Amino acid sequence: MYRGDMIVESKIFRLVILGAFWTSIVIALLIIFMIINFIFKFTFLDYRFDDGKLHPPIETLNKQ
Repeated sequence: MYRGDMIVESKIFRLVILGAFWTSIVIALLIIFMIINFIFKFTFLDYRFDDGKLHPPIETLNKQ
């Protein structure tokens, strides 16, 4: 039996691959959540960009 086959068939190798798979799914879900949160702030909460900073609607009303 070849050494490469022993590594690929080992339980530790499967756990590493499975851990990397689930970690990538969690990171992708977090990125999607951040994008949805960003879109939600602009569409429903009426956040504004002023001088390159993100200001909530209450602060923009006070400046006017």
